[in-house]
Amino acid sequence: MAGQALRCGLTNLAVVLILFTTMKVRGYNLVARRESEFTFKNDVVVVPMRHRRFVNNDVIAPPANIVKMNIDSRTSSRYTQVLVESVVMNDQMESREAKFIVQIPETAFISNFSMLINDTWFIADVMNKSAAEQVYKDAQSKGESAGHVGTDTYTPSPRGMENFKISINVAAESEVEFKLLYSELLERRLGVYRQRISIRPGQTVENLTLSAQLYEPQGFASFKFSPPGESTLLESSRTPDVQLTASDTFKSVAYTMSIAAQRKLDAEKGSDGEFIIEYDVRRENEESRGGVLLVDSGYFVHYIAPSDPNLVTLNKNVAFVIDVSGSMSGEKIIQTRQAMKTILSQLRPDDYFNILLFSSNVRSWEPRPIRGSAENIARAKRFVDDHVKADGGTNIDAALREAGNSLSQLMTGLSERRGRMIVFLTDGMPSVGETNTVKIRKNVRTWNIESKLPIFSLGFGMGVSIDFLQQLSWENLGFARQIYEDTDGVSQLSNFFTEIESVILLDIHVTYDTDAVEVATLTSTTFPQYFKGSEIIVAGEITPSAPQSWSAQVSASGKTDVVNYNIPVTGQNTYDTNVAPWSAGFAEKLRAYLKIKDLIREMSIAPNKTVEAALEQEAIALSLRYNFVTPVTSMVITQSSRSVENELSRDMAISAIVGSSLGKASSIGVPSMVLLYLTSLLTVLLSSAGSLITFLTL
Repeated sequence: MAGQALRCGLTNLAVVLILFTTMKVRGYNLVARRESEFTFKNDVVVVPMRHRRFVNNDVIAPPANIVKMNIDSRTSSRYTQVLVESVVMNDQMESREAKFIVQIPETAFISNFSMLINDTWFIADVMNKSAAEQVYKDAQSKGESAGHVGTDTYTPSPRGMENFKISINVAAESEVEFKLLYSELLERRLGVYRQRISIRPGQTVENLTLSAQLYEPQGFASFKFSPPGESTLLESSRTPDVQLTASDTFKSVAYTMSIAAQRKLDAEKGSDGEFIIEYDVRRENEESRGGVLLVDSGYFVHYIAPSDPNLVTLNKNVAFVIDVSGSMSGEKIIQTRQAMKTILSQLRPDDYFNILLFSSNVRSWEPRPIRGSAENIARAKRFVDDHVKADGGTNIDAALREAGNSLSQLMTGLSERRGRMIVFLTDGMPSVGETNTVKIRKNVRTWNIESKLPIFSLGFGMGVSIDFLQQLSWENLGFARQIYEDTDGVSQLSNFFTEIESVILLDIHVTYDTDAVEVATLTSTTFPQYFKGSEIIVAGEITPSAPQSWSAQVSASGKTDVVNYNIPVTGQNTYDTNVAPWSAGFAEKLRAYLKIKDLIREMSIAPNKTVEAALEQEAIALSLRYNFVTPVTSMVITQSSRSVENELSRDMAISAIVGSSLGKASSIGVPSMVLLYLTSLLTVLLSSAGSLITFLTL
């Protein structure tokens, strides 16, 4: 009955959903080919249709009910795949809107998306941009027009998450099933891995469950979790809602959220929180001093987090470059002042530091960095209280140049190996002096070519260009981070410095026996510094003729000596697929994930168009091979290409969606670089009659 009603409502439905990605645009923005055909109503793009049935617009019907939401998370050595399944039922006698909303971590790839409509699975494919654009043009030339397409830029996403939303009109007495699979590499910060699984369906759900299974061959050193609404991380289950099964290398958490528990968090929206998993792995073995190398089906992943007790924290030279322009006024300048005093208290007596404040001009606390003695720290805090006040423009170019000069002078006077860094905080774009960000980056590269000072950039608020800060930091051996305007701004700033303030190693180089590893397949193998509590990861492909035993070498500079580690490797797999069947093939997917990220980063800072084009071609080839949506490829959903209508084909399609129990590489992804700080919602409304073409830019 339900399937028949839906077939009547969606006769001759053709869907073409194209997600295009760029390096610069954040959010989902409609790209209209014939703008005269589009009108705007309530911030939603409305396109005329050839056939259209209207429901009485004077009465807004409530949305269809989500009757089931199941979340299945599988983790193999930090690499996580999360499958979100939702069933939406319309039990009324008229059509209703159904919504599928998922919050995805900024660092994740969307690996697959599919919809079951009219007993037909619509499954995502991937194409390069030119091919996908041609699909759009061909469909448009046939007279197919869009139903109801738009973006919602007003709905905020949770911090560090991106909103993915699909809205579809469901025929009377019918249901629609959605599946979304995303992949994420858990990052180690301050000694722990942290996974956030959003559970925010937007309404109470009768059947709401989560299953999380984690396999770590090194063994778990710690494991904690917290369901939505729980402020404390738990080591064991306190309620029947959560069931924990554990061994040395395997953890399984099963969580069922009752209607009562959902309403306790929000009477209308139900669950509005996250399931948090936090853990670390064991590293006490002798060989783990140079990392642990895991082999899986012809590929390897090398995790480097030295546990050598002989390694000590290096003293460091640091310049704090702080924006005090007029736009920093209000709560931001207050929090910056408080955070700076907290950070100053973390400096060690043998650290050297300086503070440079900039607005229209640059004001330096001292001519050059000085020791972090108790007396100097106290003086610096008074300087912060007296002078960290917002006024004037934003002269980024002059501030960074003066900070570089200050640290470079100090480096010539100190013989010991030391950590070195510029910590750069701003909330906006340059408005004084050099205002062209490309020229600013070029200027910084010029004066920093010999000093090689890492620059760590913090973008305070949403008015800053995170792209500019990322490129600036990537070109100068650092990275960028968003700081959100919120009540915890002080802890965000101080926690960031805590991550990078303990430098253990400098100039890390990782090499492998060339007769065992395909060198061209390796991800990044050189790193400027290693911070306590973090982790370095290298992945690659093993040659078909690799010897049974081979080795990896890690060399770096410690505080007083050059450090060398040799890690022996055996050719056999290091994964027990009986414990974690989904772990098969994980190393190949993880290598592709990391390699594409490397290529996209290198593209963004390429010295010329020729180099950029070569990197782009390599990124396209790898993205297409693994069906990842990246800034150089596009996701396309078409009924004709991969739809199925019989049960056998349906099972095969589901297997493709979940990648053979979340194992095999059969996915479409959006990397973290593309999904950074996305705050808009993708909304696609399929009309109950007619056909749809959607052309979107990410």
